[in-house]
Amino acid sequence: MRHMPETIFNLFALAKDPLLVRETISKHYSGASFDTVAGDWTSAEVTSRGLLRKKTLVSFKHDPSYYSDPGWSRQLEGMAGFFSRCEPNGRQQMVVGHVIPRFAFSIACFYHEEPSRQDYEFLGELCQRLDGFIFAGHSLLDAYGNCVLRVDGYSDSEASFPASLYTPQPQEPVSAEQVRSRCLALGAIVMRGVLERDFESLDAPEDNHRRLLGWVKDQGIDAYLEAEEADLIGTAPGSLDQQQAIDALWQVEGLEVLLWSLGLKELPSCDSLSDVDTPLKLIGIWKRAIEAPVGEAQLRPVTDLEKQQAIQLTIHWRLREHRLRPKHLDLLEFIQKAAFGPLCADGLPLVDGDLALGGQPLHDSDEELLGIASSIANERHRAANWLMRGGSWCDTDTAT
Repeated sequence: MRHMPETIFNLFALAKDPLLVRETISKHYSGASFDTVAGDWTSAEVTSRGLLRKKTLVSFKHDPSYYSDPGWSRQLEGMAGFFSRCEPNGRQQMVVGHVIPRFAFSIACFYHEEPSRQDYEFLGELCQRLDGFIFAGHSLLDAYGNCVLRVDGYSDSEASFPASLYTPQPQEPVSAEQVRSRCLALGAIVMRGVLERDFESLDAPEDNHRRLLGWVKDQGIDAYLEAEEADLIGTAPGSLDQQQAIDALWQVEGLEVLLWSLGLKELPSCDSLSDVDTPLKLIGIWKRAIEAPVGEAQLRPVTDLEKQQAIQLTIHWRLREHRLRPKHLDLLEFIQKAAFGPLCADGLPLVDGDLALGGQPLHDSDEELLGIASSIANERHRAANWLMRGGSWCDTDTAT
């Protein structure tokens, strides 16, 4: 008998809900078995009993660690670059500029026999419930199997986007108290990153860690931490993996924006890293919060926060766009015609009308500096959006 090659569908979604996926798999495939790691399922199989052995019909893969940067960002940049090959049009710009950057979740589906109607119904329901798309071959498909975009530029006129893409996110600025609390939380995370960075050179890293934990408890900072942040801070010195330590230190760029919002300092340039020490002093690391500059600081006017949000979106979008299409762009002219936004270039370094890094236009910028600026932009964009929306810091959207 000829072996039937497996059919692979990769589902990418705007909503991240592994529990819902598990429930949907169990609903459509009775008897599906799941493997779990640390409470989260990582794979599932649907099998049938043959005469001599079990036969795998369908399998699913989900890697909870897949969404950690820089891997996830590179995955999305690669996908956006793939669909940037086709001739630019409204559909392509929507996919590359607004759909792919908002993907937050992925499931790999392996069909070891020809997919049945039941299989396609499952994929469609999953797409609908997660605001997802199916990546198959050279195409991105909607929940009904219509081609949203193919690499050669083709798309079905009936193809649709999830309604959530057209629903503006509500903007309700956070309070000064919330910002001050988040400053302390970020300060604790950054300090934990510093302890990990300097682990080998510290005389007593465990003592410094106990001091950090004591400060967090005494100032009530643990009440402001999200679960993954609390876990990171509580991890023993020398035990964080390299990416965790790097991510912790990058949080200082978001802290810079929050301190700016409280009128405590100006933001460094879009290509300049924070010096770490100044933000930590402003939040009063090791001191009582009320004794630090951040203690009673008040927010700038909402109009200033809105403008900063537009500036950070502009920087982040321009850097992402340059990675996909590395060529000169008259940024000011583009802002006037852009169909999304709001965008704003006030105060940004420009050369020949385009964003500049290190005094050079983007197309002449050093690749390392471009990478640093992109990472800075992601963190500052997150902070600017959080200031206007609130909610979970870790889940704050940075789509461009």
